[in-house]
Amino acid sequence: MGGTGNWAHHIEVEGLEAYGYGADQQNVGISTKCPSWSWHIHHNIIEGAGTGFYLGDSNGEEPFVDGIIEYNLITNTVRYNGQIKHQNVNTRDLGIGMPASAKTIIRYNVLSKAQNASGGGSARPNLLVGNFPASGNGSTDHYEIYGNFLFQNPTEGLFQATGNVAFYDNVLFNSLGGWGISIQTHNGFQPCDIDVFHNTLLVSGGTGLSFSGLNVTFTQRAWANAIFAPTQISGSPDVSGNITGVYNQAANSLKASSLPLSTMDLTSLMSALQITVISLSTFSAYADYDLDFEGEQRDGTFAGAYFGADPTSWQLALEIRPEVTSEVITSAKFDLGSSSIELYPCPATDEVIIDGLLGDFNIYVLDANGMIHQNLNSSGTSLTLDITSLPSGVFFISIQNKAIGLLHVETLIKS
Repeated sequence: MGGTGNWAHHIEVEGLEAYGYGADQQNVGISTKCPSWSWHIHHNIIEGAGTGFYLGDSNGEEPFVDGIIEYNLITNTVRYNGQIKHQNVNTRDLGIGMPASAKTIIRYNVLSKAQNASGGGSARPNLLVGNFPASGNGSTDHYEIYGNFLFQNPTEGLFQATGNVAFYDNVLFNSLGGWGISIQTHNGFQPCDIDVFHNTLLVSGGTGLSFSGLNVTFTQRAWANAIFAPTQISGSPDVSGNITGVYNQAANSLKASSLPLSTMDLTSLMSALQITVISLSTFSAYADYDLDFEGEQRDGTFAGAYFGADPTSWQLALEIRPEVTSEVITSAKFDLGSSSIELYPCPATDEVIIDGLLGDFNIYVLDANGMIHQNLNSSGTSLTLDITSLPSGVFFISIQNKAIGLLHVETLIKS
């Protein structure tokens, strides 16, 4: 869409179905060739195209910004399932209404190159996002890429990125010999702000998660990922809470790590992916940072895309994902003797309120190691806990009715 001298903004692309449009690798399902912003591309099916979506232009002069790309199914493309091109300095034209800063969200898509992928010099990853302008308007933009299922690539990798990228809560599987994720220099631009966290990645060939050519004046993190590949992590990001092993060791940590998709279950095998808690608040600038692949609230105690070991609500498949809904629990209600108690908010930053206390209670705040951080007595109906001195993480509030000895424990997430 578009051309030199034109622009296109606030465009919705929904319900497109394109099949077999792959006679040439330049045949693209959804393409922009002009400054484009505030697009919503969702619930489309593109199968067997040369490229699924190609947003921006190869010269970096026609930026695509402030978009949402979600709930698409793109399979068996010759080259990319999707690519968003790099952006040069001074391409963010505010005079035509482009935002000076923005973020583009890519979420809940299914991207597969199980068949039809080109090889040799024409091989391409499933998804590639390029850099933002090196300075000026747009230089602080971010990609937020989460909740996607990236599946198979025999000749390349699943995801490649540079610039400013948050990549989280994604499931990636490649048993055909290609690699996993590459954070690398592209078009002469170094990776800057990079956060790769809470992903589950199985790769039979090459490196699972590679960092290279980094701009070390920025921060690059790889936290709480579950990675099973010949080489799990290479390069020098800040690492914390990752569970790693070779490809065949995935079966020791995941419930069902092999094909077919109809029986695959990449949730934790009991507590195999449980880790020392990471500080989720590190990523609070990103959308849905505290929700897992299925929209369940997480607390930073499990590596990988799924929180915990509960059964999945969506069986991995090559289909448009069902709508992801989240139920964020902000309070706890329970009975303790004659008291109907409510504890809120959770997560909490400064204080926690306990209402409904009838009688005398001992109240303790403990960490995961059982260390007591606070010990209080209450004979009133309400108590406010000051938690400003606690570090971010998971704690437990123990409430005991002194008269009858009943005890109840609730989890507290300090953000």
